[in-house]
Amino acid sequence: MTTTRQVSRDATGLLVMGEKSTIELSDTKRRSVGLGSAADEVVAIRQLWERMANRALENAGSDARIDSRSLKAQGLDREATMHLGRVASDMERRGKASDRGDGNRQVAVNNAMLEQI
Repeated sequence: MTTTRQVSRDATGLLVMGEKSTIELSDTKRRSVGLGSAADEVVAIRQLWERMANRALENAGSDARIDSRSLKAQGLDREATMHLGRVASDMERRGKASDRGDGNRQVAVNNAMLEQI
């Protein structure tokens, strides 16, 4: 997770939160200022994160890699989990099951069964 606000440094070098970034604008407003769609920007941000994270993983000596594409685009035949969100994540951390957590556990079982086929 990250902010969608612009960030700059003040005279002392501290980070200062600024205006909302262009990704918050409607596509109509984005077009009026010469920008592409927000969806295209999200894809570009995900690709940038993929490159940065994979470089850091490589530099750390890890063989793990991330891929910003959907499972389908990667050609992977498995079900995606659902984002838990803050409330469900807090519940799960405290050892209390959540509907979304239960759903993700079922997805894990389904995916394990798919791997055995």
